[in-house]
Amino acid sequence: MVAGASLLLAILAVLGVRRSRRATAIAREAEARHEEKLAEFEARKREKEAAHAAQMQAHLESVKRAQDAVTKQAPQEPMVCPSCRREYPPGSTFCPADANRLIPLAGHEMGPAGAICPTSKRGFNPGVSRCPHDGAELVPYAMMRALAPAPAVTKGKICPTCGGRFDGTAGFCGKDGTALVLLN
Repeated sequence: MVAGASLLLAILAVLGVRRSRRATAIAREAEARHEEKLAEFEARKREKEAAHAAQMQAHLESVKRAQDAVTKQAPQEPMVCPSCRREYPPGSTFCPADANRLIPLAGHEMGPAGAICPTSKRGFNPGVSRCPHDGAELVPYAMMRALAPAPAVTKGKICPTCGGRFDGTAGFCGKDGTALVLLN
C-alpha cells in the first residue's frame, strides 16, 4: 500500500512538473508575443511622428513661400483711393475712410472721383450709382464731406478682424476693409 501511494505521489509529481514547465513555456510565449506587439506599436508610433513632423515642415515651408510671394507681389508705390483721392503708403489694400479698394498711384490717370453711400459710408468707384449693401443712392465724396458734422473727440479704433489699430477719423480697416469699432 505504501508502494502504491508513493507510486501515485510520484505520478502526480511528474504531472505537476510537466504542467509547471508547460505553464512556464506558455508564459514565455505570451511575453514574447507582448514584446513583439509592443515593438510594432513603438515602430508605428515613430513612423506616425516622423510623418507628422514631415507634414508640419512642409506646411511651414509652404506658408513661408506664400508669405515671400505676397511680399514680392506687394506694390512698392503709394496707393490712392479712387473715391476720396487720399493717398496711402505702399502695401495698403483698403481705404480707411470709406473701405474702397486702393489702386496704385503711379501709371493711373485720375478720372472722375467716385461716390460714397450716405448710409453705410462706404466709397465706390466712378460709374456706380447705388450702394450694393443697402441700395441707397450714392453722393459725391465732396458733398458728403461738406455735409458731415465735425467729429467731436476722436478716440482710437480697432479692426475686429485683424486687430489693427487706427486713429479716430478712420472708419474702415486699411488691411481688409472691415468696419472699425471704437476702443473703450
